[in-house]
Amino acid sequence: HAVAWEETCARRNAAAARSQRKRAKAVLQTKSAELNSAELAARKAIVEAEHVERRKLAAHEHMHVAKTRQRTRRRMGAEFDAEAREKLEEEETAARTAFFKS
Repeated sequence: HAVAWEETCARRNAAAARSQRKRAKAVLQTKSAELNSAELAARKAIVEAEHVERRKLAAHEHMHVAKTRQRTRRRMGAEFDAEAREKLEEEETAARTAFFKS
């Protein structure tokens, strides 16, 4: 009788251990899934941050290029104005001398 009772206990303990293992496995899978989704979210956030940073850099570079272009244009405009002014003055002087000579 005692042997049968021990066998029953052993069987019960084994069943309990199996169900415990199943439960542990399920918990582990859930945790693993949560971890994976968290990791995925983190990766997404990193990619998004890098994207924003790249956009900022591009915008900054664009602004820099635009400013440089504007500066060059201004400088060229000023030089052009100076040349035009000199030409006009030369023409006026020539016209004046021609007028006074006649």
